[in-house]
Amino acid sequence: MAKYRELVTDAPERIFRMAESQTVDASSRLDRLVDAEIAQARSDRGMATLFLSIFTVASIVFFGIGNSVAGAVMLGIPVLAVIRTMWTPTIAQRRDGQEQNAGRSDAL
Repeated sequence: MAKYRELVTDAPERIFRMAESQTVDASSRLDRLVDAEIAQARSDRGMATLFLSIFTVASIVFFGIGNSVAGAVMLGIPVLAVIRTMWTPTIAQRRDGQEQNAGRSDAL
């Protein structure tokens, strides 16, 4: 560091700031990703609940008027959508899976 200081007086401070900025930037990006995941999960589950309610009411109406096929379809679609929403991996899990797959292809 003494040699750097001879060339440029504030070189050590610049080097430390540069190293710290990369760490802080990565941390803030991860924070934004986590916030986005939370918002997406809330939105997905909220929409799934809304559609489940709408399709359930529609299926009850169809069963009430005697159209059991339409009632079964209206009940089956939201159930499958809710199952898909609950089992779909989050952004972080998808990203981790991609990194693991990339590591496997590098090893081959």
